[in-house]
Amino acid sequence: MLLATLGSDTEILSVAFSPDGKTVATTGDDDGNVRLWDAATGRRVSTLTGYTPRRLNSIAFSPDGRALAAGGESGVVQLWETSTGHSAATCTVANRGAHILSVAFSPDGKTLAAGDTDTQVQLWDVATGRGTATLAHPVDYPFINSVAFSPDGTTLAVAGDSGVKLWDAATGKTTVTLIGSTGQAASSVAFSPDGSTLAVANGSAFLWDVATGQFTAGLSSDIHQGVTVVAFSPDGKTLAVGSKYGKATQWNVATGENTPTLVRPAISAPMAFSPDSRTLAAFSSAANNVQLWSV
Repeated sequence: MLLATLGSDTEILSVAFSPDGKTVATTGDDDGNVRLWDAATGRRVSTLTGYTPRRLNSIAFSPDGRALAAGGESGVVQLWETSTGHSAATCTVANRGAHILSVAFSPDGKTLAAGDTDTQVQLWDVATGRGTATLAHPVDYPFINSVAFSPDGTTLAVAGDSGVKLWDAATGKTTVTLIGSTGQAASSVAFSPDGSTLAVANGSAFLWDVATGQFTAGLSSDIHQGVTVVAFSPDGKTLAVGSKYGKATQWNVATGENTPTLVRPAISAPMAFSPDSRTLAAFSSAANNVQLWSV
């Protein structure tokens, strides 16, 4: 059931629920602003401004909901205080010409990770905005399309143009390369809530065992061709899968059973589950808005 729609004048590039589930944040490629919406009514409640480049590719709420990070052009990640809308810090990658493609907070909220178009993942201290580490990839990883922390914060999954690697978040050393992923461009990664499984979008949707890097399951139906985004529900029962061909489905992770199509997202469409796993937010290219669906 469609619960609400969040109006938009442009393609939405990223969407995120606040930790309490009351707010949805969206960004587009028009003005560099982050729009905050009431998840219950679909009404816009505020706009976070101050990001100079127009295109914002990725956003994330801190685990306590007090901060929001957004990254895009010019290699800058902007942090805002959600309660006031004031700028909290600005984090800049080493190569200022690089574009930020993905941002993620560590589970304790102390570290911010960002993947860019210059083969690197940058880590910053959220409290100070100072860089703490740079994870450099081989030259065959030109774009870092997606980064995600494991639920316990010890592992960072990094998806690039030629595969997926897992890194030790404390040491910056590679721990696992997903077997069979090398040479395939991956656009999205997501950990299961228990941290044992990693979902990857690389044209289809696949699951890997985090400890061993072994492939465990995949979606083979025609409906899942061109998959660009994956998202686990917080209860771990469902994987949402979005395709550039205008299909978004739910996958029962335990049984592998696919539910009917829910929405028709745009190319590289963002999607996110609410913290209670009952609502899925996804961008609809047909309606040019973000739709909130009952799961």
